[in-house]
Amino acid sequence: MTFEGLSPLTADEALAIAEFVMDYDRFNEVQEIVFRKSWEGKSYQQMANVTDYDEAYLKAVGFKLWKKLSKKFGEKVKKENIKAVIKRYLKHHQVTLHRHQIIGVNLSGAKLIGDSFSGYNLNVSRFCSTGNNSESSQTDFKTILPENKIKNSKIHEWNGFKFNSQAAVKIAETLEDQGIVFSPNYPLRLTTSAGRKTLIFDFLIFDIGKSGILQIDEPEIANLLDEAEILNLIHRQGFESVRNYPARLCREQPETVVADFLRFLRQS
Repeated sequence: MTFEGLSPLTADEALAIAEFVMDYDRFNEVQEIVFRKSWEGKSYQQMANVTDYDEAYLKAVGFKLWKKLSKKFGEKVKKENIKAVIKRYLKHHQVTLHRHQIIGVNLSGAKLIGDSFSGYNLNVSRFCSTGNNSESSQTDFKTILPENKIKNSKIHEWNGFKFNSQAAVKIAETLEDQGIVFSPNYPLRLTTSAGRKTLIFDFLIFDIGKSGILQIDEPEIANLLDEAEILNLIHRQGFESVRNYPARLCREQPETVVADFLRFLRQS
């Protein structure tokens, strides 16, 4: 399937779009099988022949999946028309893909520079791309206690985003004040030696046509970048810079952290 100069979408790219539309409500293993095989034009019988699931079960999973997707896409979705539905969605919303990850939808207000981003504007709930605002971003900050959290644990809410630490809020405020395009709590779906995993990183940042990941090293939270396999996988996805900063430095000197990150990103 080709449209407006784009190459045919792969099953990975289509899956990324579908999960984005579903507000990152991740598909389970069987849903992913049904979606991928349907994208490839396989029948339920053919799916059953190459999996451990019988045809009736796959049909039942598919029925619920298409119903859920229909609600999110705003039109009837079924196995036979999923490609057409996503094609229409792409043409209407101008989705930008980066290595099977959604990086922009219906941009308005910020101009991204570079072959992959030029001509799009960013204004979607998972992204921040405003310029320097006259109102302080502090006015949008509040701290709330989450449910089912250990005592003294807090979630910090800022501009509709939830963070695990004040350090993350400080970085978000600094990026916002400088008009930098970024996506907090960014999910990456990676294939590791242990199988497919969805990992959440603190910040995906865009600048002059380049993208990088900024991770905050919190003492009480396992740092994904400490795992060599994960770090290598991220670099292979095409991100120009992946850097880790101590939480204390992010809290006390967020401007220094952001300046350092952007310097490395621009030099990459």
